[in-house]
Amino acid sequence: MKLLLLIAISSFSVFADSFDFECHGTDAVYVNSFSMEGSVDTQSRTITYDVETRSAGDNGLTSVNTEVVRNVTLERVTDPVTGDFLAYRAYSVDQNDDHVYVNILMNYPGQLASQIRDADGRVYLSNCKAL
Repeated sequence: MKLLLLIAISSFSVFADSFDFECHGTDAVYVNSFSMEGSVDTQSRTITYDVETRSAGDNGLTSVNTEVVRNVTLERVTDPVTGDFLAYRAYSVDQNDDHVYVNILMNYPGQLASQIRDADGRVYLSNCKAL
């Protein structure tokens, strides 16, 4: 009986598909950037993260939000010509949040491809990768 219970629990954990990611913004003072650590749960389609945004300029203001949980749309990004896999995309739009638009491209080959747009229209950029 214990063996059956153990097998059942193991099979559920196989389907509990989630992964961690991290984002690192640029040190360039003329770019709004963000740094983020979090996880994506593909079963519940949620993203949970801690984020720090930094406004451009020598005295760039920083803002920190922790334990943010949002519903997310998940996609695999492929090359339109070859069909080759390029990156994972997780994006979320929430008009009631200060970060209205969150677009995380994990493992994308381009620079500063991930972005957050705030309620004032300011865009913050970063490079993100799945762990």
